[in-house]
Amino acid sequence: MKNNDSVTLNSFQALEGLKKSLEAEKFAPKKPKGRFKQINEIIQQLEAQYPQVFNSEKPLPLAIGIQKQIRSLHPQFSSALLGAALFIWTGRKNYLEAVIAGKKRHNLDGTVAAAITKAEKEYSKGKLPA
Repeated sequence: MKNNDSVTLNSFQALEGLKKSLEAEKFAPKKPKGRFKQINEIIQQLEAQYPQVFNSEKPLPLAIGIQKQIRSLHPQFSSALLGAALFIWTGRKNYLEAVIAGKKRHNLDGTVAAAITKAEKEYSKGKLPA
């Protein structure tokens, strides 16, 4: 009987330890994995190389076709991953607010590319969370 009692006690202790471990893991910050990590790395590279427009605090509205400009300068970026990175970047609240408040779109070097249309401002307003 004693042997069974110790097995049961050890089993319950092991399960309790596993439960605590899983709970801690559940609330631990998640690290980006795979595709998301690659997209995040592209955004970080763009911020480092083109701080005039890729500024997290004060982004400038990007020129239409900026993806082609970036691809010509960075052929190592996958088109799909770059597209996803730009989708995430341009969907951020502060980027959408910059489009709404802005008058011009910008190239990678910060120079003016084109005016922002009323329709583009309205589209950005519609994308902002309510």
